Amino acid sequence: MIKSRRMRLASHVARVGEKMNAYMIFLGKPEGKRPLRRPRRRLNMDPENYWGDVFDNGTGNGVLGFVAMDQADIGFSAFYAWPSSFSVVDFPSSHMRSSVTMITPRPKLMPGWIMPLMPFSNAMWSAVGACLVGATYTLYKLQRFADKYLGILNPFSQIDYTALRTYAMLVNQAPTFMWDSDIPRHVPARHFVAWFQFLGEVISDTYNAGLASVLSSLRYEPPIETIEDLASQNIIWAGNHVAWIWSIEEDDNPNLQTVTRNFRCLTNEQMDEIGQRTGDLAFGIERLQGGHFTTEPHINEGTVMHRRIMRETLYWSHLYILLRKGSPYMHRFRTLVSRIRDAGLPLYWEGDVIRHYMSERLQLQISSSRILNENVDPARLNLDQLQGAFLLLLLGDAVAFITFFAELTVSKKKY
Repeated sequence: MIKSRRMRLASHVARVGEKMNAYMIFLGKPEGKRPLRRPRRRLNMDPENYWGDVFDNGTGNGVLGFVAMDQADIGFSAFYAWPSSFSVVDFPSSHMRSSVTMITPRPKLMPGWIMPLMPFSNAMWSAVGACLVGATYTLYKLQRFADKYLGILNPFSQIDYTALRTYAMLVNQAPTFMWDSDIPRHVPARHFVAWFQFLGEVISDTYNAGLASVLSSLRYEPPIETIEDLASQNIIWAGNHVAWIWSIEEDDNPNLQTVTRNFRCLTNEQMDEIGQRTGDLAFGIERLQGGHFTTEPHINEGTVMHRRIMRETLYWSHLYILLRKGSPYMHRFRTLVSRIRDAGLPLYWEGDVIRHYMSERLQLQISSSRILNENVDPARLNLDQLQGAFLLLLLGDAVAFITFFAELTVSKKKY
């Protein structure tokens, strides 16, 4: 917050020569000595309240409170267009745009037992199941119709045998008995079985190709990319101030309401401790107009390694410098801000601050965190990837033994 006794016209500074003292002052590199006299401006700071608030009795704290109480002529911070501020301060032209996104927990590897199901989507598995049931019923009814009008029964006249043989044909096992092509009653079923075997061949080969792809490369859970993902998975996220949710707390979007409820206000030390230990907690992070990120103390290499930057923006806003209501500086300050913005200086300053005062390595780590696995070579098969196959084998053996003992029990009671 800047309190100045008078504000000199600075709109032409950017156009003067590079050797002029005004230009050097504009860049923050003044030359010479300053006269020993009372400073023309002073800074008022309130580290405990950051953006601050204004109360009903006219008092306030932070950036907003100092400007509203006329303890500062200008308030400078990452101040978004929050509706509650318009009634107590004035906003001149926006100097840049900013947005808030999240670094969310990294997707985990898919469990091995689900590998046999991954080659097909849920819709594809539903289609295969419907095809199996429909083919079984159609073949059974077709053979019953042929037997009724053309003669003697064959094995497909029994529903249990038809169901087992239809499933066998789906996994490339042909019927074990021979049909006499000279007998008319075998013709309808023979044609149907031939076409269904062709369909089973296509489905089986497609599944084998998909399974080879699944087993040869690492598969992860779906990443968190959108606001809908945050809400549906109930991701808990944290920030060091409630200002992180000021822009969305009154939104009537159900997903944003869920995201707001899942916010936790923690200190930087708490977030750093949790972030270093586990990747279950998401953190809010600000993305600037030039594509850089503002990294607070808890956003470091140790916490980012467990997380991944979200693709979608949670919300965005223009950034403003605050002036008190009715400020005489409004017109000229708006003109100055507009000229600085049109000259592209905020983008230059953004990159300059990142290069000199922040870690470019950390910036690169955040940007590249979307890459889940840098190793694109085929993966060696291990026991974890084959868990599903062994579980199916054990399940089949268990069902077979249970069925066998059930048949023995029924047979003893019958005879």
